Amino acid sequence: EQSDLILLGGGDRFRLWQTLGTDTGGNEVAEHVKWRYLQGAVVVAVGEAMSLLGQKSWYRSGKAGTVIPFKAWNIFPHVVASEEEGTDLEDLVEE
Repeated sequence: EQSDLILLGGGDRFRLWQTLGTDTGGNEVAEHVKWRYLQGAVVVAVGEAMSLLGQKSWYRSGKAGTVIPFKAWNIFPHVVASEEEGTDLEDLVEE
C-alpha cells in the first residue's frame, strides 16, 4: 500500500489473467495497484504483463488458438498487447 514503484513481471498471458485478472470477481492486488497508481506511484509492466494495464486484452486457448477476451485493469484507455506488427487488435478482440 505504500509502494512508489510497482513492477509487474512478464510471463504467460493466460496465467497472468488467471492470477491478477479482475473480470472473475475482482482481485485485491489489482485494486491496490490501481489505487497506488492514482496516488502517484509509477507502474512498470514488462512483456505480457503490459496486457493487464489497458482496457481489455486476450489470451489464446487450445490448439486452434481461439481468442478469449478479458477485461484488464483500465489504467490506460487503450488496448495494450504484444502482438506481431500489422495485427488489428480491435478486430482480434472482437472475434
